[in-house]
Amino acid sequence: MTLSFPKNLDDSRLPRVCFNIPRGSPLPCEVSKKDQAGKFRVHCNVPAKEGERDFVSFDVQAETKVKSKDHCGNIVDKIETTTWLFDQTFQVRPLLDKAPLRRDEKAVLNGQNLHRVTKVLFGNQVAETDIGLSIPPTQLVVKIPPKDVPAGQKEQVPVTLQTADGAFLTGFTFEYAGPPLPKKSKKDRRAED
Repeated sequence: MTLSFPKNLDDSRLPRVCFNIPRGSPLPCEVSKKDQAGKFRVHCNVPAKEGERDFVSFDVQAETKVKSKDHCGNIVDKIETTTWLFDQTFQVRPLLDKAPLRRDEKAVLNGQNLHRVTKVLFGNQVAETDIGLSIPPTQLVVKIPPKDVPAGQKEQVPVTLQTADGAFLTGFTFEYAGPPLPKKSKKDRRAED
């Protein structure tokens, strides 16, 4: 995040930035640093676990120099602390906490903002959402789409979540397994030896 301030900012004191979390105390961002253009930059780690929201509120406190008259009528510089409040909008993205868990012919996805998901893809195949078993926004249950995998082999495919805002790779894969290899008879094993 890059912040611009009025010209009368006291450059000897860095601005302090906090972000507000629902039902909690504001959390501080990292220390502000001035960039080559003279603007202040600050990095804030806003946790996804705080629930869905499409904006984050920030409080910025900075000290500014203002001209005022002292008790003798002389004009002097005075330092005042000013607080600015602003909201930063963000794209709300679905997020998986871990790889999908297999339950028979279904897969359970656990994460954040999953009620925004319109489609789940296992590789390039669409997994049908089981609305009756899904508990938005933290869990989604889908029917595993079929995939032909040779006997005795396994294949990993990427899991992608589709929303109205686009497709998001989850960073997780789903493992398909082919049928077990047929067991060899004693006669066949002896012939191989």
